Amino acid sequence: MSWTCPECGRIFRNRNQWHSCIKSDLDQHFINKQENVITTFEKLHDELCSFKDVLVEPVKSAILYKLNSTFVAIKLKKTFLVLDFVFKEEINEFPIHKTLRISKNRVAHYIKLEDSKEVDKQLKSWLRQSYELVAK
Repeated sequence: MSWTCPECGRIFRNRNQWHSCIKSDLDQHFINKQENVITTFEKLHDELCSFKDVLVEPVKSAILYKLNSTFVAIKLKKTFLVLDFVFKEEINEFPIHKTLRISKNRVAHYIKLEDSKEVDKQLKSWLRQSYELVAK
């Protein structure tokens, strides 16, 4: 059962989920970003939006991709972007540069991307698996 914040209207899996009510417009994330960042984002966005029932939620610090819960967050920087996604277990493979256990059954994985060519078959597979994890 989901919960909708009465202040901002965002939908969460858990009642009274901690969050910021500050919403953002998708276009605000592209201000002062280099072209390589925008094209890399667009490639990721197209892939993620091909998954069934994905909700795109721009917030102040990131662009979130949700189903039952958030499975991907993209943070656009001036010259690169940081992609984080959840998995059930830790993956220690390049280009993952950081992992963080966020719950008993979830590990966040972080990847720095500078070029759309880095959105390859392996990365797309990880994104699909992350989606499938929250779809259960």
